[in-house]
Amino acid sequence: MVYNRNYLLPRQAPFSAMKPGLGVPLQSPFEAFIELDERIYNPGDVVTGKLHLELKKKLTCDVIKIQLFGSVRVFFIKSVSSKTPGVLARNQAYEQEIVLIDKDINVWEAPANGEPKPESSKTPGVLARNQAYEQEIVLIDKDINVWEAPANGEPKPEVTLEDIARMARSTSIRAHLPSPGRMPGFEPGGHDFTFSFVLPESGLQTSFDSKNSAGCIRYYILMQALNRGYTVFRKKHLFPIVTPVFLDADLRAVETPKTTSTQMIGKGSITATLELNKRGYVPGEPISGKITIQNNSRESIKNAFLRIVQTSTCCSKRPEMDIKVSTFESAGTGLPINKIVANSSYSYIIDYYVSALVPNFNIDACLSVSYKLVLSVGFARNNVKSSFMDLSIPIIIGTHPVTHGENVVPKYENLAPPAYYSNGYENIGFAPPSYEVSVSGRSEVNDEDDCDYSPLVYHYTFTNNSSSNNNTDARSKVE
Repeated sequence: MVYNRNYLLPRQAPFSAMKPGLGVPLQSPFEAFIELDERIYNPGDVVTGKLHLELKKKLTCDVIKIQLFGSVRVFFIKSVSSKTPGVLARNQAYEQEIVLIDKDINVWEAPANGEPKPESSKTPGVLARNQAYEQEIVLIDKDINVWEAPANGEPKPEVTLEDIARMARSTSIRAHLPSPGRMPGFEPGGHDFTFSFVLPESGLQTSFDSKNSAGCIRYYILMQALNRGYTVFRKKHLFPIVTPVFLDADLRAVETPKTTSTQMIGKGSITATLELNKRGYVPGEPISGKITIQNNSRESIKNAFLRIVQTSTCCSKRPEMDIKVSTFESAGTGLPINKIVANSSYSYIIDYYVSALVPNFNIDACLSVSYKLVLSVGFARNNVKSSFMDLSIPIIIGTHPVTHGENVVPKYENLAPPAYYSNGYENIGFAPPSYEVSVSGRSEVNDEDDCDYSPLVYHYTFTNNSSSNNNTDARSKVE
């Protein structure tokens, strides 16, 4: 018996015409690019930029809105004991959010046609959301429409209960949708809009993202195309804001701290001393101080690792008050010699530069960041975890260095990253690292905040963090 294969096999479309699988996302016909005139902004600055739309088909909307948003957010999950019998533990989410700035403008809006505009929620297109683990304090709220659909002069038809019941029947005849030409929006092609926002003089904090931290401070520009109050297309662009911190205004910055620790090892002892010429520093500045290690034991000291430890303290408000403390250690530097032999003493000047770190800040009952300089002493080479002694001194990180008193920043060769700002440091003789280098925004975020956006975290290799190696290629931004 012969079967007709053309009859048995269903007709299939060519491979090129087949739809992609479920795991392959469809490419959006709309693209948006947000370009800001500056890469870094300070409180009080005017944020200006351009929105460019690249459309492959018509974008039907009546409003294009640009929103400037910034917030402090704390979120972490803990495993807590359950009160339900038979259930050992459950995951509990803790969260708090403080809105620092919330402005939006309509860069385009369709003129009114006699119909009242539908009222929309703060987030158009979102009917409801779970607020069980969130607290929000709005400090400022503005928006602009960069485009609005033109008026068509058509009155809004009145809808009665009889009309609703009639249209609900399966046999009802429904009116045809208007043709695409009559619907407001933008035709395929490129479209450009400009926008501007004025940042407030006070109330803002420096952008902050750090590894292991449960809190962050983020600012972004959000573009939304709305059709009758619902979002049909959106794009987000993260950018940094830096709040100046003048170390001259903090008396603690000129303090000369010193700490000493002694550890008994067998029948001997080891004493280490860490002393600094001042407590306040800016990124790119060398740590000014001295380390002295007195080895009265029978073993050689092969490890004396110095680094900066960042501590972030995050506080939640819902569902209850809770605190999470996390730390992040920057790369550091070790002993300048091979080892400190038994029954000997060694003293050396610290050769270590401050990496690109955000200044100290404290947001009451929400998020705080502090720093300390930590020295770990041990017998095992390149093994900090096996250290038997730790010395630490709290330090202050700012954006503008100490320039008064006896602790004027000394001149040195610029082996660190470039300056925060391009000028204003000629009389000091050094250049702190630049936020223009360490910070860059992104436009690839669609829905949630970009978790990979880490503007102020630099990683240095272990061997290239001191000036003796003269290798600037080790400074690489972590994306």
